[in-house]
Amino acid sequence: MKTLIALAAASTALVAVPALAQSYNFSFTGSTPTSTPISASGTFTVTGSTITGISGQYNGATIDQLYAPGTVVDSVNDKIDNVFSSTAPYLTGNGVGFGIVGNNLLYNLYSTGANSYALYIATYPSTGSTAGSTNNTVSTFTVSRATGAVPEPATWAMMLVGFGAVGGALRRRSKVATTVRYA
Repeated sequence: MKTLIALAAASTALVAVPALAQSYNFSFTGSTPTSTPISASGTFTVTGSTITGISGQYNGATIDQLYAPGTVVDSVNDKIDNVFSSTAPYLTGNGVGFGIVGNNLLYNLYSTGANSYALYIATYPSTGSTAGSTNNTVSTFTVSRATGAVPEPATWAMMLVGFGAVGGALRRRSKVATTVRYA
């Protein structure tokens, strides 16, 4: 019995790691230099302080790609870093880079100050020229913590180990002899 309890405790300690990935809902609106409206909404997946995933819609098109940190954005060698903070400003001056279905453009959303953001759009891979690139004004940018309905895998594993330990303890319990007498 002591072995079973020690094994259950060791297994629980192994799987009881903190949740690594967190999800944040985002949305932004703004306009291009020619006053064409832009808007996006979706979800950032954040591990530590790095955006590791993105999904959502940009002007009705599906966001399908997250560019890797270090991706060159423009002719002056600015690079995306995908760093995220849960408080404003949520992004750094290098920002997050994403792509949408059906084009070879890189969309770079970045911070320009305390609560100010911009969206740079350029051809990818970078041609070394800024021709065709646009720097768009982001008038609103909101971020909120997404609440998950499904527990983390470590939580499920810990719960299953606990049920197994309880079941094992009940199964190994000594039998109590019961005598029934009739008068």
